[in-house]
Amino acid sequence: HAAHENPLRHLVGQEAGSWGPFRDKRIFASLSFLLSPRQAHSLQSLEHALGLAEALGAPNVPSINVCKKALARIYLRGKEKLVRSTDVDGNVFWRNSVASLLKEDFCNSAVRPNMHLLPRRTTVVRELRDGGALAYNTDERTVAPMIRLENGKEFWIKEVYEHGQQMVRPQCFFEGEQGEIFGEAKIVRQNGDELQLTEDRLMFRADQLKYDAERRLSRLPLVDGEQELPYTNAERIRCNGKRLFSVPLVVFIDDLSGARSKRWNKHEAIYLSNTTLDRSVLDLDSNIKLVSISKNVTGEGQLSSLVDELMQLHENPTCVFDYTLGEDVMVRPFLLAVMADNPMAASLTSSIGLTGNRFCRMCDVDGSKSTLSTTDGFIRYLKTANARSAQ
Repeated sequence: HAAHENPLRHLVGQEAGSWGPFRDKRIFASLSFLLSPRQAHSLQSLEHALGLAEALGAPNVPSINVCKKALARIYLRGKEKLVRSTDVDGNVFWRNSVASLLKEDFCNSAVRPNMHLLPRRTTVVRELRDGGALAYNTDERTVAPMIRLENGKEFWIKEVYEHGQQMVRPQCFFEGEQGEIFGEAKIVRQNGDELQLTEDRLMFRADQLKYDAERRLSRLPLVDGEQELPYTNAERIRCNGKRLFSVPLVVFIDDLSGARSKRWNKHEAIYLSNTTLDRSVLDLDSNIKLVSISKNVTGEGQLSSLVDELMQLHENPTCVFDYTLGEDVMVRPFLLAVMADNPMAASLTSSIGLTGNRFCRMCDVDGSKSTLSTTDGFIRYLKTANARSAQ
């Protein structure tokens, strides 16, 4: 991806090395021209360009038939990786799986070193991981579920550890301003012959946590109100010694067309981005992953299939090879946000706009212009209205 701006400049003087999945440099250069995301070229344009190159005396110019065969092999190889999906109406479309896209990121030597798998709490919000939705997230379904320190010690959420003279049960882990690892926990107190999980919270440095060396804690039941809690996080058992990472994803939905007007040949597409990357890297074309595109299946239909996979991956995290760590790890992605323009967002939320009658999907507030134009009518928007029902 070093040649993101001008791939042809990268080709000058380069002969040796891998050009996979293409056979050699000349096929790579020809199909780079054809498949450039910045310019629209057809096979006829490629054939004309190859003819010009040959007329100008360029050596080893491939024929258009050789390029077509190479392109067919690439399409066939790509289709083997796609997942067959259907919408609620039974329309078939093909998509990249979220699991396969994340596997590519984790084993990519150019991407994995730029991934930050812990959110960060700072005084200045610079990256997505600094925002409140990630940095102050304590939802145990989506937080970073565990950490492994440089000394090899491993700590998981939903397990009891010692912290000084107190007992704590971590809820989340995060980085501080200087890269130190911190966490938030609920305090556990002994009450007679049982341990009680309280609502009192504590922020701690991860390197100050200690194991219950004498296993005295596990001899007492751990309870939250009337419910007895397990001492070991079930995810630790499921991962069987592997690390588990939680990866937030942003999904984009948009419509596009090969024509000048979207009235013709309109397609709807879904893309995703791995938001553990910093913005400077996230903005590269190579880090905006195409999930699916279809002329016949709406964005909502494609999104439904993607959400189904995310739910499956939450229950059964996928195993990937981590280039940086040099070992297999488990990955559990979750949906952070869905991005869309106004028309698509209105479609996804079944919104009719703020000026429509009964515009709210939750209550019966009046959205007519006559109501908006009065002071009393506007104040009504700030009050809770009667809830709407399916009837």
